[in-house]
Amino acid sequence: MKTKLILAATLSFCISFSTLAQDPTQKILQGIMGGKNKKAEALPETYAFSWEFKTNIEIEGKKKKSDGTYKMNYLINENDDYYAIEYENEELKKSGGSSVMVMDFNNEAMVIFSQYGDQNMAMLQKLKDPKTKKIKDKDRNYTYTEIGTKTILGYECYGIVLENKKMKATLYFTLDAPVNFSAFFAFSSEAAPAGFSDPELFDVLKDEALLMELDMTDKKKNQSMKMIPISLEQKKTEFHKKDYQFMKMGF
Repeated sequence: MKTKLILAATLSFCISFSTLAQDPTQKILQGIMGGKNKKAEALPETYAFSWEFKTNIEIEGKKKKSDGTYKMNYLINENDDYYAIEYENEELKKSGGSSVMVMDFNNEAMVIFSQYGDQNMAMLQKLKDPKTKKIKDKDRNYTYTEIGTKTILGYECYGIVLENKKMKATLYFTLDAPVNFSAFFAFSSEAAPAGFSDPELFDVLKDEALLMELDMTDKKKNQSMKMIPISLEQKKTEFHKKDYQFMKMGF
């Protein structure tokens, strides 16, 4: 299912980038800094968010050095075209730095806004819109099971289990939150499993759902990942393109 793939890929990139950014040097930054990125001109002047969804990501697998709990915050608003991810890294905090990734599917761009001291930098990378990917039969080769409801952060959440030979994922989502992951649930009813009795549910997820909890297991590699919700609160956050210098890399 694309939800699993998107979250796994997002987490993987987030961890990789934060590792690279742990010890930035002036020499490296000068080497990759460039003039105005032409592709950046097509981006909105401002990315605005009104809500912050804080989560913990728990990783467990064969490579014990990668095990642990990671703090990941999602910035969301009523806009269907983008959302942002902030990975809280202790090394970055100690250095006074911060980094946020904006997933802008409308412009097929992932924009990384970073701050190190008095330097504001941005990096632009190509991001393909998952909705444009053609659905193949193998993409629908999994089962779907409803598992009832439970309350998470005060919201009634519906549980489903998606499973195939390689993966098993348990998801809880709510339709009652003031914001949703419409940009995150980037799939359509065409991605429903074979024999699925209610493909319209996938359109509901795409338009109205907020994913609140995820427990995913890789059966082949004996690895697991859990997304545990911490809080969902109103918080105004804005990133203005004019305040950042774009690096010459990625696009």
